[in-house]
Amino acid sequence: MQAIIVLAVAVLALRCTAAQEAKTDAEPGYWTNLFENTMRFTVMHPAGKQVVDVFYNRDRTVVTNAGLTGAWRTEGGPGQEMFCYELGAFAAPPVMLSECFPLRLMNNPRIGAKWGGKMKPNINYLAEVVAGRPNAPVTAAAQ
Repeated sequence: MQAIIVLAVAVLALRCTAAQEAKTDAEPGYWTNLFENTMRFTVMHPAGKQVVDVFYNRDRTVVTNAGLTGAWRTEGGPGQEMFCYELGAFAAPPVMLSECFPLRLMNNPRIGAKWGGKMKPNINYLAEVVAGRPNAPVTAAAQ
């Protein structure tokens, strides 16, 4: 009986997340792309450049092939929603990095798309969309 209740709660949580995704400012394909592919970041950390494969999961967790973890969220109302995430703990300060950007700017980036950005606190990165999740930890691959 407990297993059925746990399964029902898990299914309801996934449906609620999917419904929330459908009502955001991002294009619908953005979420599929985010949850099914790898975002490869080259982080220009003060302790040294680090290449990290990042996996965003439907349960709002973020995991990496390097053992870093974090969470993502959306904030703000319609037309002003932001996608925010945090990632850490890096071995040297700053141990936690984060970024927020407007969801209305998010389309469905193609595989191989590359861009640069800046995470707080003032850490540059280069990012690329990599097809699939070939280096995903088991927990990320199951999401």
